[in-house]
Amino acid sequence: MAGGGSVGGGTFKAVNIRITGSTEITLGEDYGGGAIYAFQQTQPAYIVGSSFEDNSGSNGGALGGCSRRSPS
Repeated sequence: MAGGGSVGGGTFKAVNIRITGSTEITLGEDYGGGAIYAFQQTQPAYIVGSSFEDNSGSNGGALGGCSRRSPS
């Protein structure tokens, strides 16, 4: 679903990482984040001290996400 890496569900932590030249090639509003794509996260995503360069996606170059809705 994502170019660099797709995560979903629990807590995600990226600390002091570097992602360069990653691409999400699928076009659409729910696709994006050439480097990291957080999908239906139920817990926080932490990205600290990290760098992203020359990444691309249809809806977010380095980071993209789609949140999970709580039932009404």
